Amino acid sequence: MQLHQESNPLPAHQHGSGQFSRISFITQPTYLPWIGIFKAAQLVDTFILYDDVQFEKQSWQNRNRFLDSSRNLPVTLSVPVRKHNCETAIRDIEIAVPDFYEDHVRKLRAWYRRAPFLEPTLDVLLEVYTKRYARLAELTSALTMALARYLGIHSAFLFSHEFDIQGSKHTRPLAFARHLGNSMYLTQAGTRGYTDVEAFAAQGIKVIFLEFTHPVYQQMSAPFTPHLSIVDMLMNIGPQESSKVIENIQLNSAEA
Repeated sequence: MQLHQESNPLPAHQHGSGQFSRISFITQPTYLPWIGIFKAAQLVDTFILYDDVQFEKQSWQNRNRFLDSSRNLPVTLSVPVRKHNCETAIRDIEIAVPDFYEDHVRKLRAWYRRAPFLEPTLDVLLEVYTKRYARLAELTSALTMALARYLGIHSAFLFSHEFDIQGSKHTRPLAFARHLGNSMYLTQAGTRGYTDVEAFAAQGIKVIFLEFTHPVYQQMSAPFTPHLSIVDMLMNIGPQESSKVIENIQLNSAEA
């Protein structure tokens, strides 16, 4: 793992080890996620898609940002979902319009018409879109895994609903880390407020937060716009260069 120069590099590990996971990451499935998700996938043995927690409206679970290069403005694409009970789990959310992706592809072609890797990236997306998944998490997880493979990432992707592990957002991640035999647990920077680092440490597990300076890469317009879907980078510089950019990201620190 690459870290800030003030921290010692963590030792190398085997991705997708299956029986023993030295480091894991848990996150809710999101629509065509940002670069940070793929940095996490590149670093961990086990990537858990947290699909049995409550769906949140106006979250990244069914939408993400892209770049309209003609205006150099971020634009949003959302997957339409059916009306549901407010306590419905992400994995049970149904897609309202099965062919919604045709509009998304049309808009991506317009926004990225000058991008050198437009069609190869769309080919990856369309391979998933055309399966016409009925549920949101099925679609978003399949897209994330397909894009990870496209980037040459081979971590093991699992779903939280496959485990008989209970608890709250405060206690359940530690239960997962213990179950997987982790020595380290990678988590989103936004979880700092409720991740009990001392509880992890008491179990011999180091917590690492996914914090880093967003890399700059070639876009079709300037100035650079960060925090977009990974699709933006793939459209502009392709999978090989994107993989190098992700590999070169340095986390701010190994310390919790």
